[in-house]
Amino acid sequence: MLALHVVTPEGKTLDQEVDEVTLPGLLGELGVLPGHLPLLSAVKAGVLRYRKGQERGVLAVGPGFAEVDGQNKVVALVQRALPSARISSEAADKLLADATERLKGDKNDRAAAEADRDFALAQLEAARQQDSTPAQVAERWQAADQDFVSEDYGSAVQAVRTAGYSDAQVLDILLAVALNTFTNYVNEVAQTEIDFPVAQALAA
Repeated sequence: MLALHVVTPEGKTLDQEVDEVTLPGLLGELGVLPGHLPLLSAVKAGVLRYRKGQERGVLAVGPGFAEVDGQNKVVALVQRALPSARISSEAADKLLADATERLKGDKNDRAAAEADRDFALAQLEAARQQDSTPAQVAERWQAADQDFVSEDYGSAVQAVRTAGYSDAQVLDILLAVALNTFTNYVNEVAQTEIDFPVAQALAA
């Protein structure tokens, strides 16, 4: 089991034991199962999903970062978070319309407007996923992956800055992600012997 903690500046939004977690990473979805290696990753505004047995949960989250400590604990420190049960589609639509309008105006308000727009879109997607079957969710993400190369990473980095992180901290996060990715490739090629308990495969 994983201990999942979702924390915002206002406090804990979620504190629960789960079987798996999927996070909205800057470069795509990041899946975490028990036994995952330590990891620090930036996350963008999007949908955080988790599963416990047959029960599935969905949250809309703002930008921030997530840490996997290597001892089956996942902590997501994000600017905002809202469980799907508390999402109002009408309120999200209103936030989206307001943010879109603000993006046409004062440039000094652009970063905040982009953050509101992205969180509104995350809420709408979280509400859709909560009402969808796992197969329907997978189909949507597969379609989204086809447009992956066109994503605007500049706005994603700006969203992390808006969350309160300095350029130096952004660089530290990117270096940590790059190092973990590199070592994963090296260990795969070298077939490094695992020297810690292997996580048991989940039943199909």
